[in-house]
Amino acid sequence: MVAEKTRKQLIEENEENKRLKKQFIEETKRLRKELEELRKLVGIDFLTQVFNRYQIEKEVARAKRDNTPVGLLMIDVNSLKEINDHFGHQAGDKVLVALAEILRKSVREMDSVIRYGGDEFLVILPEIRESLGKIIKRILYQLQERETKNPIVSKKFPVTIAIGGAIWYPSGKKIWEEALDEADGAMYHHKERME
Repeated sequence: MVAEKTRKQLIEENEENKRLKKQFIEETKRLRKELEELRKLVGIDFLTQVFNRYQIEKEVARAKRDNTPVGLLMIDVNSLKEINDHFGHQAGDKVLVALAEILRKSVREMDSVIRYGGDEFLVILPEIRESLGKIIKRILYQLQERETKNPIVSKKFPVTIAIGGAIWYPSGKKIWEEALDEADGAMYHHKERME
């Protein structure tokens, strides 16, 4: 009788262990999935749904690994403060969201559109083959088309942007930050010419 009870208890314990193991595996899968979602959220700007600055170090690492030239475009929304002041912050947010969408549609899927700061975007173009000038013209054209057909804010207050570009060669003498500064300087030069 004692041996029979022990056998029955062992079978029950074995079944309980199997159930717990299955539950543990399912919970681990669920947590891994949640962790992956959190990782994605950390890298995405909440408002514009483009990458945030966390993407930059990934792109720099990829460029160094592949040793291929990288195009950089710094983009600044002109007069965003005035848009916020005259039309409200929701209108300013609408501008940022629309511009992010225009940028995504104007570049390749492999390129990274990044919200760099309040009203600034950075587009990283790995393995660049097309001239920066062509890409800039395409972005400006897409924005102008949008403003003509369906103004983001108002026909009386068209949205404009300033863009500057640079190319970084990972094996070159220029470090990443210098190329970024060059693109930023070119953007401000473009902004000055527009005033």
